[in-house]
Amino acid sequence: MIRGYVAWAINVKHLQPDTVRVYISDLKLAHKLRDIDDSAFDDFFVKKMLKGADHLNMYESMKNKTKLVMTFQMLKILGHEIAKSNWTTEKKGFFGA
Repeated sequence: MIRGYVAWAINVKHLQPDTVRVYISDLKLAHKLRDIDDSAFDDFFVKKMLKGADHLNMYESMKNKTKLVMTFQMLKILGHEIAKSNWTTEKKGFFGA
């Protein structure tokens, strides 16, 4: 039931993962105070679901979600610029002159 609640809270109600963590923590405390088994609140999958939601939120905050393309022509220009730079041979790596 806890996994279902976490999935619903994040995907349907669009709650922040930290908010869901607080709700789960409060439910766990209520179980402890009533001497009810609270081991289900430490579920591995619940923790991973919340961590995954954190990661998804990180990507949503990015302004540009599109990936830029590195064309062959751009690679040639980059290689040429590195080759003519005053970098050491070690810094140039395989792009060296």
